[in-house]
Amino acid sequence: MVAPRNFLARATRLCKLIDRQGEHLLEEAIANLLKNGDIGRHLKKANKLYQERRDELCRLLNEHLSGYITFKVPTGGFAIWARYLHNLEPAAVSQKAAEMGLTIGSCPNYFHDRNFKHQFVRLGFASMNNKEMEEAVLILKRAIEKLI
Repeated sequence: MVAPRNFLARATRLCKLIDRQGEHLLEEAIANLLKNGDIGRHLKKANKLYQERRDELCRLLNEHLSGYITFKVPTGGFAIWARYLHNLEPAAVSQKAAEMGLTIGSCPNYFHDRNFKHQFVRLGFASMNNKEMEEAVLILKRAIEKLI
């Protein structure tokens, strides 16, 4: 933290009053979770779940949007980067999808150069179940079809 010396002294005293134990209890709890294998089991279960969600979204995209987007199956992460075909404008697709109840980014914040013309969209899958993914893909398909 960068601050005046008197502020740092007061913040440090306040921190000591609030957290008398430091991080010892948290560190011990995490050490026990690691030692017991709980963290490893959780990570294995979570990785399996996210891989299944990724695969389901890929299946839905191939089934419903193969003529409108291209993408590669990611080896990690929680999203798929897809490229719109037919010169579709991401902002127009985003706006049309929003009118239909689907919030989907047009990705202007992902590029340093705001004037860069891109055809990409980031499709997240981590927080959705299979039914939600299917509904989202079908809305996206209808939005694209209205623009073509």
